[in-house]
Amino acid sequence: AQMPTLPGNFDLVVVCDCLYENRDSWSSLQQLLHRLLGLHGHVLLASAMLRQPFLEAFTEQMAEVGFTLLKKEQGGPLGDVCVVILRPQA
Repeated sequence: AQMPTLPGNFDLVVVCDCLYENRDSWSSLQQLLHRLLGLHGHVLLASAMLRQPFLEAFTEQMAEVGFTLLKKEQGGPLGDVCVVILRPQA
């Protein structure tokens, strides 16, 4: 298989409802985020509250490879959703 040819340097990458029990795919998602983000880019992860444990586990995994948690919000005006914003450390 060939490497995807998506351009990099995005300011924002949005990932919604991608973190389920299939943790085997998380490293691929992590690599893709590294490749797509620009130097000062941000990742917005959104998940239903039901899947919050997976979002938290993936957020911890991203921190282990150099991402910083900027913000976490859940419920309230967002409804039954949890949102995390990350950025790579410079």
